[in-house]
Amino acid sequence: MRPTNAAGKILNRVMNLKTYVVEVQLPEEFEFNGVVPYDLTIKDGVVKMEIPALDQQEAERKANQFLNA
Repeated sequence: MRPTNAAGKILNRVMNLKTYVVEVQLPEEFEFNGVVPYDLTIKDGVVKMEIPALDQQEAERKANQFLNA
């Protein structure tokens, strides 16, 4: 039995995810509020996050969305 097209796309995405490290300056207005979805450390005003994504650009986009939400 073959997966449906939508299920196939999801499986393909999951199988191709890699972990990317993103380092950015911590925004001054950032506050922890709720669940932290990534492994992260903060040191000297720099946030280092390990984010599963298909490429580095997607990881950076996810990091910015999290920090600027």
